[in-house]
Amino acid sequence: MLATTKAKGPGGVVNGAKTTVYRGAITLKQLSAVVPSLRKGLTAADGKNVVNWKIWIGADQLVRKVATSMTMTTKYKKTTMEIETANTTSFVGWGSKVTVKAPPKSTVADLSDLDGGVPEMPDMINLGD
Repeated sequence: MLATTKAKGPGGVVNGAKTTVYRGAITLKQLSAVVPSLRKGLTAADGKNVVNWKIWIGADQLVRKVATSMTMTTKYKKTTMEIETANTTSFVGWGSKVTVKAPPKSTVADLSDLDGGVPEMPDMINLGD
């Protein structure tokens, strides 16, 4: 993502670390080139959607925070829908000892649980009068 940086500047202090904030934008097509899981189901039209991003990096070169936003436009028959998403993730405790305990097997989805078709959308969605 840093290869698509359009601007950088002081990012202030994030989680106790002085940071530099990098800003940019990347298309889903560009992002899918380095994130294989995005490729599945990505259409040419979807690939044109742009993810705006900011990354705060500390003087120690550790990522402190990442913020992304995107407005995705999709068409179905004669209907156009816009879906807006925004996400911010903070990274703290670099260098701390971490213990990760696996969840109970009964609560874990496998690929067959996630794989499948998308249900047909009705020709008209009634949102109320």
